[in-house]
Amino acid sequence: MAKKVKIDIPKSAFEIKANWQKEPDRQTVQEILQWIRDGNPSYLWRGHTHTKPQANSTIVFIGEFCMPESLAEDQNNWYPCPCCNWDKPQFKGKEDRPGMIAWFPEEHVIRLIGHDCFTKLNPEGYKIAKENWKKQKELRGNIYYISQNFHLIPRFEVAIQKNLAIAKALDHFYRLFHLKIKSLNLHAAIKEISSGNLMLNVENVTLVKQADGSETFHNTLTRERYSSFDGKEMLEKDRKLIEPKLLEALSLLESAKTHLEALNGDTNIENYSEVKKIVSAFTKAVRTSEEAMKDLQALKKFLGPITLNTIYAWGAHKQVPVNLYLSRENNKFFIGTEKSKSVSIKISPKLEEPIIRLPQISPKENQLYNQVVNQN
Repeated sequence: MAKKVKIDIPKSAFEIKANWQKEPDRQTVQEILQWIRDGNPSYLWRGHTHTKPQANSTIVFIGEFCMPESLAEDQNNWYPCPCCNWDKPQFKGKEDRPGMIAWFPEEHVIRLIGHDCFTKLNPEGYKIAKENWKKQKELRGNIYYISQNFHLIPRFEVAIQKNLAIAKALDHFYRLFHLKIKSLNLHAAIKEISSGNLMLNVENVTLVKQADGSETFHNTLTRERYSSFDGKEMLEKDRKLIEPKLLEALSLLESAKTHLEALNGDTNIENYSEVKKIVSAFTKAVRTSEEAMKDLQALKKFLGPITLNTIYAWGAHKQVPVNLYLSRENNKFFIGTEKSKSVSIKISPKLEEPIIRLPQISPKENQLYNQVVNQN
């Protein structure tokens, strides 16, 4: 590695610019970030104080930055750090280890420093500052997430309420279906198709010539795939019911609204835990309701004509490995080893109703979210 060049730091950089008795506002942070994006040296920003912080001084992180890629390739362009290598290239800032915009409240100054460069001067203070900065970023992201998605809560509630009747009917059918499997002793037959694949036992006959010149026929039995079908989730034993999931989602949405109302618009860092509760309840509600929607769609497909016609045709084949009869006629579902020995389950008219889709939310970790979190 080439020897680091010495940087000629102007005297103006060492002037104590005690201009921030209170924590710098976002406009100041944006100014710094733009200065860095424009390719300027960190130590030449008008408000940067390049003196070394005193040991055990208090530090507050208010932003983070990275050198433009076009400059970062040359190590001699890297920034010096007033905490350690004050006149030599020390850091460029990376996504996982960015440079830090640090406010020192006791001196009323701002320093642009390396990611971990303050650690030796005040390990405990550095740890506290990093934890608080992590909370600030999370708070900023959570507030943005709330602002982008919470107007959708009424639409979530309407969709869930309308799907509850379908879920209740599907849960009822599911319970009856598995009771019939048990009473008819069809566990082995259901297990045969539980993967969603329908197999046939195919007999192959080959002519084998013996050493003495005689010929014999050799029979082998192989399994070959006949077809596949949708809705295999209906065959899972002891799966969780759908209606309770939707009711849980409604309860979580109500909890999120209650916490938000109690917050009354106060989103300062002191309310970090409360904001986190709001987002936690909402994201869990979304996740739970989305899981329930997938279950609804899958189980309804099992009762659809494509799946049942496929299984019926397979069951009528002479080479099926098990005897299983599944079919549907209007609002009745039939199950057994064969048609003459089948029993019926009534299908609720609710299962003919369309599933109401959930609204589309704005996800975390997209480009706009990341820009807000990182103040870019």
